[in-house]
Amino acid sequence: MSDVVAPVDVSTTSEATPPDPPASSVASTVERVTNVVVLVASAVLLFMVSASISGPPRAVAAVVFVLLVPGWAVSSWWKGLDVASRLAISVGISLAICILAGSAGLVLQLWSPAGTLWVLAPASMLMLGIGNRGRSESTASDEVAEPIWVGEVELARPLQAVAVLAAPTEEQRRALLLVRLHGTPLGFCEVSLGGDGAVDRTLLAMQILEELWEPILAHLALEGRSPQDAQALEWARDQILTGFGAKCTSKAATALVPFTVVMCTRDRPELARLALHRLGQLDYADYEVVLVDNAPSDDATRQAFEDEVGGDERFRYVREPRPGLSRARNRGLSVARHRHVAFTDDDASADPSWLSGLARGFDRDPGVACVTGLVPSAQLDTEAQQYFHDRVWWSSSLEPQLYRRTPSPGDSPLHPYRMGVFGTGANFAVDREVAQSLGGFSELLGAGSPSRGGAEDGDFFVRVLLGDNLLAYEPSAIVWHRARPGREELREQLEEYGRGIPITGLKWLADPAMRADVLRRVPRAFAYYLGLLWNRGYAGESKRAGMALVELKGMLLGPASFVRGVVAERKERVN
Repeated sequence: MSDVVAPVDVSTTSEATPPDPPASSVASTVERVTNVVVLVASAVLLFMVSASISGPPRAVAAVVFVLLVPGWAVSSWWKGLDVASRLAISVGISLAICILAGSAGLVLQLWSPAGTLWVLAPASMLMLGIGNRGRSESTASDEVAEPIWVGEVELARPLQAVAVLAAPTEEQRRALLLVRLHGTPLGFCEVSLGGDGAVDRTLLAMQILEELWEPILAHLALEGRSPQDAQALEWARDQILTGFGAKCTSKAATALVPFTVVMCTRDRPELARLALHRLGQLDYADYEVVLVDNAPSDDATRQAFEDEVGGDERFRYVREPRPGLSRARNRGLSVARHRHVAFTDDDASADPSWLSGLARGFDRDPGVACVTGLVPSAQLDTEAQQYFHDRVWWSSSLEPQLYRRTPSPGDSPLHPYRMGVFGTGANFAVDREVAQSLGGFSELLGAGSPSRGGAEDGDFFVRVLLGDNLLAYEPSAIVWHRARPGREELREQLEEYGRGIPITGLKWLADPAMRADVLRRVPRAFAYYLGLLWNRGYAGESKRAGMALVELKGMLLGPASFVRGVVAERKERVN
């Protein structure tokens, strides 16, 4: 009997039947499609959950539906794993997705906006769940913090603590004092207030002597006054109490160039009125002030301008109808009469010698095209204000700096592409010709822009350095800042800051002249900002950790904001 099987005569078959595909291939395809569906469904479900719950349940929902589900879906691509192994792999994969989303998005954005959003989806959903956990907390947390009174001391005069904005209140038991000698800031002292809100002069003198003796001695040495060590402490204590005198020979003659001061505001007439009042008291010979009213909803700001300084020929009112801080600054730059243009905000109060400090910064080197200055906190009444004061370096840094395009010893490997390290938009001045040659301020960035990213000042400072100009940080140029008092206001500001970092990076990557240099720094930038956020919050108190998460949320949502901003810019150009 033959073992040969006779071939089938297909000619007699009415319809040929194709062979079935391998079962494993079909199952694999179905499983992967199912994983994608589960991922999308999880994201949608998280949105629904986030809309209905808050606090710790929202964080749990984020972890379950965003952290585990995508990793579980991806881990299913490996066959033959038990449940424990899949769970371990899924956690690792999901964490990697969340951590690397920002840097991966930077690269993918160059070629595929859709790809960027897909990569960012898990991390963005996680931030929506965890980053907003503080919204259910009572706003009474702003009242829990012990309020701190802010003042200053000038050692050239008899010792007295002078208020920056207002006298101490009954609730304030501590004071933060900026100590200056002949206008030069030497340091900060935190002291106790008496029951009547007064500062004990003797105790304050001893504390200043203990904490700030070295900078006092260094300043006096520049004047040629070097008391003997055996007599120094007793002599200095008496001088602190009675004043060192107004004469100061340590400062070289400074070229007092004329300034145009540009202050931008939008629908905050009372703040604008206070800022204008302080600008009218500047102790400087030649300056003008331009108030740029940005897309106002009514005439309240113009009326406040007329009431406060309408009769002063040094002041001008300009209206910029297009919303956006960068647009307002560009408008002020275009109408400035002087070559040196200083910028400040409506929630800031300029020190009387502010412009003298900026002039000193320009006078330090002929190549200086931009000067930034010290921005200490004018109010520390709430937890939000105290957090912001601790978060930013420009509120307390007292060391003059001169930055170049090439890094100096000790500079970060990211130099000059570091956001926030050169100063802040509340206090800086530029050479108008240099600023206009750089194209002014990027209208993709800044408060009120479609991208909602607040890094227009940092982007501008970087471009100043890339143009082979010098940037000087001059701490004697002082502008006091009133930080937002409420927790929710702070959250909005920090998220805006967070968005600005990746948006600015993507803007640089879109520039062919900057792309290669920026791309090679992306891994270092990612590690730097992740470590920065950890130091700001994760390693500290739980409330501060929540604020760090808000910044991280903004960073992760930044690429999507960049796309929205670019699209809005293109539509505006077409129209």
